[in-house]
This record gives sequence, structure tokens and C-alpha cells, in this order.
Amino acid sequence: ELEDARAEACEQTREQRAHAETWLQEQLQEARVQACLNAELEEARAEAVMHSELVQVLESELECQYTDAVAESIEELTSSLAEARSEAQALGASRDAAEAAK
Repeated sequence: ELEDARAEACEQTREQRAHAETWLQEQLQEARVQACLNAELEEARAEAVMHSELVQVLESELECQYTDAVAESIEELTSSLAEARSEAQALGASRDAAEAAK
């Protein structure tokens, strides 16, 4: 009877050990999966920061290009206005000369 009790206790110990090993393997696998997910999340965060910085640089560059284009348009319009004024003055002088010649 004592031998049966010992055998049963050994069997229970083996079962508990097998169960504990299985549980530990599962925990280890879950930890590995979690570590991979954390690494992927960190990589995604780093990419998001990089993309955000790139967007800021591109926005700044576009703003500069827009400012340059506006400045160029203003210069062209100012030049055209000066030419139109010169032409108007020349026409006015011609008209005045024509009237004076009459």
C-alpha cells in the first residue's frame, strides 16, 4: 500500500512537472510574440516620427516655393505696370505734340 501511494505520488509529480513545463513553454512563446510585437510597434513609431519630420520639411519647402512664386509674380506685374506707364506717358506726349502741331 505504501508502494502504491509512492507510485501514485510520483505519477502526480510527473504530471505536474509536465503541466508546468507546458505552461512555461507557452509563457515563453507568448513573451517572444510580445517582444516581436513591441519591436514592430517601436519600428512603426520611428517611421511615423520620420514621416512627420519629412512632411514638415516638405511643407516648409512648398511654402518657400509658393513665396518665391508670389514674389516673382509681383516683380513681373510691377515691371509690366512700369512698361504700361511708360507707354501711356509716351502716347500722352505724342498726343500733346500732335495737338500742339495743329
